[in-house]
Amino acid sequence: MIEALIDGERRGGVLADLARGRMRAAGKLADLSMALTGRFTEHHALLCRLHQDRIAGFDAAVAGLDERIAGKAARWQREAGLLTSVPGFGDVVAQAWLGEIGPAPHRHFATHEKLACWVTLCPGNNISARKRKHGRTGDAGTYIKPMLIQAAWNAIRVRGRLQARYNRLVRRFGGDKNPGAKKKAIIAIAHTLLKIAYQVLKSGTPYTDLGADFYTRRESPEQKQAWLERQLQKLHPGCTITISISPPEAALPPALNHQSLFQPAPEPPPTPHPGISARDNQRHPLALPPLRPRFAAARPRGPGFRVRLSGRIPAGRGHPVNHHVAGATIAPRGPR
Repeated sequence: MIEALIDGERRGGVLADLARGRMRAAGKLADLSMALTGRFTEHHALLCRLHQDRIAGFDAAVAGLDERIAGKAARWQREAGLLTSVPGFGDVVAQAWLGEIGPAPHRHFATHEKLACWVTLCPGNNISARKRKHGRTGDAGTYIKPMLIQAAWNAIRVRGRLQARYNRLVRRFGGDKNPGAKKKAIIAIAHTLLKIAYQVLKSGTPYTDLGADFYTRRESPEQKQAWLERQLQKLHPGCTITISISPPEAALPPALNHQSLFQPAPEPPPTPHPGISARDNQRHPLALPPLRPRFAAARPRGPGFRVRLSGRIPAGRGHPVNHHVAGATIAPRGPR
């Protein structure tokens, strides 16, 4: 459309018909035609032509530099292939790594921590009086550091270990609604990419993703239970949590099978009212029926154990309130 405007076309309908992709939707062509109908003089066409020529010159210069860089990096095709196996690393990032750090960083840096310190991707520890204050990264790594940060933004878009780590860090730093938390997490992901690239070049083995459930597999059941208890404590401060585990259905005796768990207990005969004959007691309105239990046994859930959480919290303003949260029964605390 810009080229047509420069060549002298001024009709909005003809210019709108040159649209591509989503701009050719039924409701957009009319709006686009109206937007392209306006005052566009030869002077405007001259300015657009100057800008187009300038952009074309820059594109040609970038393409020439890419060819020269690719020719220089051709001797390290093996190392470049190892680097491109890392999530977020493309040809440009791999070439920037080879030009800034080299194909064998383990020969110049004993550990990946020293390399991260040189690239300034490790925030400093600012701790005073047992208070951790805000730490900043340095200004070195002018060429490779921005490349690693761009690679980190690209790596978290792919489902895997790095995306899971990014989500965990964002939650720990303040949540999705905090822009600073996302930036801190990206710096940490860039640091992780640097360590992965260092180990990949050192070992000569392409990177293999550990899976999106890498961190959940590392957690033990005790850690998961402790985390759930902390969440309940946050929802109801001061509550007491008790855990009771019932055996699975396979461990129950044969008498308590699946069907017998939901059959109510047999009803006992009605309690006779004193002073009334047996015949009148059957139809007397004072003959009270016995209380019927809800279930004869608890229902097991799942193939394993069932965990029931129960606790107590102080009643508000003297009125007891029962809370049921995710299978947890929390009853009010009695008077102290």
